[in-house]
Amino acid sequence: RVVLRLPATARWVTETYPVEEVRDEADGSFTVTLAIAGEAWLERLLVSLGPDAQVVDAPSELAKAVTRAAGRILARYR
Repeated sequence: RVVLRLPATARWVTETYPVEEVRDEADGSFTVTLAIAGEAWLERLLVSLGPDAQVVDAPSELAKAVTRAAGRILARYR
């Protein structure tokens, strides 16, 4: 499972994927809990969400995988 904090413009996530919990925040953003199938799927989701998506909570190995993926993506633009 992973917990993401997303901007209001990413509400489509709750309509596209099965979510376990959605919590609206005072600033218009929301926090969503997703059960994920694998790290590659999460990487693709985060890339499509862009820089406003934040990983709030994830298993340590998954968090490391997301960090590695971000590094690979940034390296493409250097």
